[in-house]
Amino acid sequence: GVTGAQGTQGVTGAQGNTGAQGNQGVTGAQGTQGVTGAQGNTGSQGSTGAQGQPIQFAGTWSTIANYSIGDAVALNGSSYIAMQASGPATVGSKNPTLSPVYWSPLAVAGDTGNTGAQGNQGVTGAQGTQGVTGAQGNTGAQGNQGVTGAQGTQGVTGAQGDTGAQGNTGAQGNQGVTGAQGTQGVTGAQGAQGVTGAQGIQGVTGAQGALGYTGADGVQGNTGAQGSQGNTGAAGTQGNTGAQGSQGVTGAQGAQGSGAVGGFNNTPFISNTLFASAGAQTIANVQNTSGAQAFATVTLNVTGADVALGASATWWGTATCQWGSNATGNSATTSMYFVAGGPIVSGSQLTLIGKIAAAATTSIKCTVVQVGGTGNPDNIVVTFEVTGSMGIDGPSNGTILTS
Repeated sequence: GVTGAQGTQGVTGAQGNTGAQGNQGVTGAQGTQGVTGAQGNTGSQGSTGAQGQPIQFAGTWSTIANYSIGDAVALNGSSYIAMQASGPATVGSKNPTLSPVYWSPLAVAGDTGNTGAQGNQGVTGAQGTQGVTGAQGNTGAQGNQGVTGAQGTQGVTGAQGDTGAQGNTGAQGNQGVTGAQGTQGVTGAQGAQGVTGAQGIQGVTGAQGALGYTGADGVQGNTGAQGSQGNTGAAGTQGNTGAQGSQGVTGAQGAQGSGAVGGFNNTPFISNTLFASAGAQTIANVQNTSGAQAFATVTLNVTGADVALGASATWWGTATCQWGSNATGNSATTSMYFVAGGPIVSGSQLTLIGKIAAAATTSIKCTVVQVGGTGNPDNIVVTFEVTGSMGIDGPSNGTILTS
């Protein structure tokens, strides 16, 4: 039959009790990595820092010199920059190696390796004839007497020794009339020496008196006349060359120095091409391979030889070394003396401290000048052994290049 009309909606039943908690569902798979966001804008440029203290090169450090902030000095192969003023005019002398508050290292010398074993002594040549002694120079005038220091406090007097027993006093006689002065009698024989009393206790030592002022230096006396040149002794027979000593043990690697200190990245070299008649010559080139200015310390050990002086000829002169272009710094000079075809008699160690421009190469130029003597400067060859260290404004290396 026909479907009946829809019945009225029944009343909603009461809420049933909550069912028990179902088990945890399985974790879904990891979603795909999102696209990386766009690069943020670059921040604005920071303000420029304050200008650093300029460097003033003051040569080798001295106990009697006054130094200001920014002065640079050399000492024992290293170089230092003054962080505070020091010297006799301010706080007294301050050794750079012992005063980190006043000095900061620029370039530190590496440790010296162990010395190799001593080679055998060569045969001693014959003694040359003694030269004539020069005339005695005049004695300089006597300096003024320094002010006498204050008298120290008097020490405590020692205890009095015991007095010997007093003899009995005789009876007093009547005073006689004074007679005329008699003739001086002959001095009697010296009485026997009395026994020395016991030593009193040592008095306390008085305080040290104040130091008197140093008297002014006396006038320099005139230099005595130069004595005649003594005849040069005949050259002794060349001794046999000693056997080569065993190679010394290589020293342990020194600890890494603190601060911005770089180093030369090759071993020292020796240039044997500079003759006394050659004028200014380039001994070495020093390269700063960093992008910042570099402070370099270069040491030159100066030796040499005369290759053809006669049996009685002599030669003496000076060697001066200085920085070339792209660097600023000091120059240094030493004296040399040759005699009778032998090696250099006296030489020295020269130290140059300089500032090298960023990514630049500079040169070290040396000049040998004849001061006196009869030798031919064309026969004088001077050797420069070059070593160095470098401290820079940023990390880098330096290089000593052959000339």
